[in-house]
Amino acid sequence: MMLAAQSFYRLSGFVIVMVLARSLPAATIGAFVFAVAFAESFLAIANFGLNSVMSRRVAADPASAASHFSVVVGFRLVSGVVYVTIVTLAAVLFTSAPWKLMLAATLIVLAEDIYYSFGSLFLALRKAVYNVTLGVTVQTVFIVVLLVGMYLRPSLWLLVAVNAVRAFALVLGAAWLTQRKLFALSMSWDSVAVRAALPFVGMAVVNALRDQIGVVMLGLLSNYDAVAYYNLVSRVQTASLAVPTAVAAVLTPLIVANGLDDGNRKRLVTATMLILGVALMGSAIVMAFPDRIAAILYGPLAPSTAPLVPVLGLIFPVSFMALFCSLVLQALYRELHVLRTMIVVAVSNVLLNLLLIPGSGAKGALYALLIATTIQLAILSRDLTVKLADRTSPA
Repeated sequence: MMLAAQSFYRLSGFVIVMVLARSLPAATIGAFVFAVAFAESFLAIANFGLNSVMSRRVAADPASAASHFSVVVGFRLVSGVVYVTIVTLAAVLFTSAPWKLMLAATLIVLAEDIYYSFGSLFLALRKAVYNVTLGVTVQTVFIVVLLVGMYLRPSLWLLVAVNAVRAFALVLGAAWLTQRKLFALSMSWDSVAVRAALPFVGMAVVNALRDQIGVVMLGLLSNYDAVAYYNLVSRVQTASLAVPTAVAAVLTPLIVANGLDDGNRKRLVTATMLILGVALMGSAIVMAFPDRIAAILYGPLAPSTAPLVPVLGLIFPVSFMALFCSLVLQALYRELHVLRTMIVVAVSNVLLNLLLIPGSGAKGALYALLIATTIQLAILSRDLTVKLADRTSPA
């Protein structure tokens, strides 16, 4: 079910790319993408890694889910205000982006992140049907409204408005499902949970740095056109990560509960083969038909994006396996090792972008992403291999 839903999200991501490329100038797309990426770079302030702590506790103790989730609610009431204030001030001081656009993007990003807290709760309680039903419904309406809006009156602010409606619909729908189907929402404070989240805060920071550094640095070192070309191409790669994310979402709660027992070892091998097979198939397609794919996806922007498409063929298998290894190792309580690895990857990504963007623009940012992700996979796959080879403990 999760894999089918994530496949739908992936396909809808391609639709969004096609609509934007045919409706808005590259600079307009780039401005919105830059604003969102800048806001996402500060997300650790908003969630503090508590989603992972809550998910782990709920999976281990479902009967106390209401108590565990109330800590997330209480923390977010405070952190949300701090997050919006800091991002808006930082944007005014350090970027040339309009403050109204930055504020809108920040609220959209915050709403989506709050929804992810509910989504983590549903998965931990093995209520994936809630994620699927709500997510597919809202995403379908979003695509329809985006298509109609971009046909009738394409503009930056229509793009902002449609994304805002989507984000807040997800939050309100998730809150309603929780209140109606699971338990009454409440708030509390737990200093122990906050301290336990510290390793995940570090991972959130370096993940945001890794994921958004290409867009942010292109916006600072190049121009919004380059941001748009990079984002339109990398969005395909990001959308494709729905595959390893969906598989891990099903597998990791079982690993948290039972460790690497015989059943989970078999599931892990099967999942790895599935993920790698899908990645290699996608890689072969984009490398064989880059010009055709660019024409289909990007329309009038194809001449500028086609040279970037073949890089996706190299990124797909590396990014799929790197993400999957990271999620599995976190389920095995190896978050500190993942954190150290991600720090290395983030620093490498920054340095690579500084080196490659001035001469190669968007293509340089994509190659920086490829090299940094390869470093991540090399380190994490070795650690996971060691864990699999250790048969002395189920964890």
